[in-house]
Amino acid sequence: MKISKIEKRKNKYNVVLSDGKSLSFYEETILKYNLLKPQKIDDKLWQDILKENNFWEVYYTVLKYINYKMRTKKEIRYKFKDVDKDILSKVILQLEKIGYLNDCLYIKCFINDKVSLSTSGPRKIKLELLDKGFKEDEINKSLAEIADDVWREKVSKIANKKVNSNRKDSSKVFILKLKNYLYNLGYDKDVIEFVIQDLDIQDNLDTAKLLYDKLHNKYSQKYDGYILKQKIKEAMGRKGYSFQVVENFWNNTRL
Repeated sequence: MKISKIEKRKNKYNVVLSDGKSLSFYEETILKYNLLKPQKIDDKLWQDILKENNFWEVYYTVLKYINYKMRTKKEIRYKFKDVDKDILSKVILQLEKIGYLNDCLYIKCFINDKVSLSTSGPRKIKLELLDKGFKEDEINKSLAEIADDVWREKVSKIANKKVNSNRKDSSKVFILKLKNYLYNLGYDKDVIEFVIQDLDIQDNLDTAKLLYDKLHNKYSQKYDGYILKQKIKEAMGRKGYSFQVVENFWNNTRL
């Protein structure tokens, strides 16, 4: 096989063979195998040249993919799952060497984005990073750099927003729901307890009175006196209201 002509086109070279076929080669391949001048090439060398060029083809394709957005090695392997695994592994290694793939940097940026732009807590963030293929110790190290006050502030903002929007639940039921909600967001129990103990969460007496009136109308059709009051207490107790709340409503309606 003989190279009869070479034409440069941007970062590639158009190589014309003696049989008239034309192939595109990357500059790195041309320089490595000194293909800037016409020459004869045996079959074995030709296969090596094609393999080298294939590497650079994958390299620049992956580079374009990660230049658009930071990617993980797991994402790259999934995106290019049809590419030869050995070549892709070499490309990933090369990108790591020159700093285009950096697990530590990715983890830090991911955590900072989640802290700034989402309601996710550390446990949820950790699970997302584990799913992306990162090692647990690397994740824990970066999460440990986030001060406890940051998580407490996030929990406080979320909790206060929930408090202000609560219109139907008793304080007891609301606190249970709030704790479960925050825990499912990925926050630790000690942080949740620390924040909730400082919240001013009171029963909404207007809401409680509406429930009391509804239950009174329902049970008064079958009961009266002490039994009626007990039925209402039991029903409101299941909704998280204290017996004293019922007692107050009961006494006020009889003044």
